[in-house]
Amino acid sequence: MARVLVTRPEPDASTTAATLRRRGHVPLVLPLSAVGGIEADWPQADTVDVVAVTSANALRHASPARLEALLDLPCHCVGERTAAAARRAGFSHVDTANGYGQNMARRMAARYVSGTRVLYLCGRVRHGAFEQGLAAAGLECTPVETYETVFPAPDTAAVQRVCADGPPDVALAYSARGADALAALAERPGIAPLLSAMRVACLSPAVAERLAGKGAWPILVSPTPEEASLLDLLDSLP
Repeated sequence: MARVLVTRPEPDASTTAATLRRRGHVPLVLPLSAVGGIEADWPQADTVDVVAVTSANALRHASPARLEALLDLPCHCVGERTAAAARRAGFSHVDTANGYGQNMARRMAARYVSGTRVLYLCGRVRHGAFEQGLAAAGLECTPVETYETVFPAPDTAAVQRVCADGPPDVALAYSARGADALAALAERPGIAPLLSAMRVACLSPAVAERLAGKGAWPILVSPTPEEASLLDLLDSLP
């Protein structure tokens, strides 16, 4: 059993906490970011051939009416969690990659001809590798930004309350910016002692790289960038 700091935004933080409890761990829920919907500019549905999604948040905050016009199209998702969100939204033709945007771009490049029109549901801030991969294959990508992520720093008293029964053994880091927020939090004088002895389990090598040289935490990296794999890694720790 481990005391696990869950830093991802709600509602995902509560979902992860419930999974951790089922696995016998003690979740310490401390979201370091928040996700909110934003107004998006959508192309006409008849100008779209394929839909692509790299975050469940993009579907969660998308206009249901706009989505309804696209549900008969193929929907490519970066991983199983996003694919599950696509199915809940009503997409019936869902393809799932292995968690990496670059790999999803390669899968799509192998399937579609140059000039295929891709509507990419995404956040305002995102990695460029997926879009670059599509462009290299000649696929026409139109990003539709449906959400943005902000990183309000919790106050010291809130962190102390979360850790009132003991500091975390492990923190979960899901994104590069989330890793930055965790590192910044651990530098604060009233919080540093609470987080000094934990390990950090990262969803991907890119997340782990953001923690390089920040603190003395032992860094663990999930074998694949899926939460199930990350939590399996957590279960294997002595």
